[in-house]
Amino acid sequence: MKEKVVVRYDRTLCDGELEVLVRSNLSVILRSIRNTVLMLLLTAFFALIPVAHFILVPIGLIATIAIFIMSFGKKKEILKGEGKCPVCEASIEILTHSYRIPFENECESCTKPLVIDKLS
Repeated sequence: MKEKVVVRYDRTLCDGELEVLVRSNLSVILRSIRNTVLMLLLTAFFALIPVAHFILVPIGLIATIAIFIMSFGKKKEILKGEGKCPVCEASIEILTHSYRIPFENECESCTKPLVIDKLS
C-alpha cells in the first residue's frame, strides 16, 4: 500500500511517498507463534549448556514472553520510501523499519535531520 507523506525541515515542506506493508490479524498471530516457538527451541538448547543454563534458561524464557508481546505491535511496516529534501532538493531514500509516524530521517546530501509525517 502506498502512502503520501510530507518531508519537513523547520517550516519547509516537500512531498514524499512510503510503501507500507499491512499484515492481516491472522498473519500477525502466526508470526508471533513462530517467533515464540523459535525462542523456546533456543531456550531448550540453553538447558544443555552446563552451569550457564542457570542464567540462560530464565533469560530465554523472559525473552520469549517479550518477543511474543512485541510481535503483536508489528501489524504495519515501512518497506521503502522516497521523497525530496526540502533544503537541498536532493532525492532521499527511506529504508525499511517499523511503522512509526512521524519519524526522523537524515538527508544523505546535506545531512540535515528531516521529519517524515503524514500528509494532512
